[in-house]
Amino acid sequence: VRLKPYRLDGGPVLLDIQQLIPLPEVSDFQTQIGAKRRAIRGEDTEKKEIFYRFWKGLLSTEVMKGTIHAHLSPQKGSILSGRTGRRGFDLNYSLRQHDNSVYLWIANSQTAFESLFAEQQEIEAEFGQELEWREVEGQQGRLIGFFQEGGYRSDPETWPTIQARMVSAMTRLTDVLLPRVRRLPA
Repeated sequence: VRLKPYRLDGGPVLLDIQQLIPLPEVSDFQTQIGAKRRAIRGEDTEKKEIFYRFWKGLLSTEVMKGTIHAHLSPQKGSILSGRTGRRGFDLNYSLRQHDNSVYLWIANSQTAFESLFAEQQEIEAEFGQELEWREVEGQQGRLIGFFQEGGYRSDPETWPTIQARMVSAMTRLTDVLLPRVRRLPA
């Protein structure tokens, strides 16, 4: 702000106030940016609540009892992670807008991934379907997973069906991979 005093002839002092930074023209733009940020925060909050409701429904299903995920609480994120008992190996549920996945995440062990990949045909035959075997670019991990349709933007009335398919896939994945993970050398 710039303040510039003026004295009228023998009269009072007047003050001319001018906004310098930000420019008055920028004010509307900044207001738009602020509104956009508030909208994004609102969307994030909404998305977190959707994730929470979805995971709460999945975890409350009867078939979840006795699984490695049974003790978990609903999350406000896109991944629900279960421990296998081996460091660096997690069995995860993942939910995106229009699809979902269940997968074994292998952190920092190319050797373990290659060892399991050597059994790919047997593993997929036992699982009953093809699996995705991915080395995730830009990360120090790999995944072996199953991807299917149905995400958090699906009609909430279809969530129980999606959740049942996810639990079924995770059960099969756990049955096939967990014994092999436990047999891997330390």
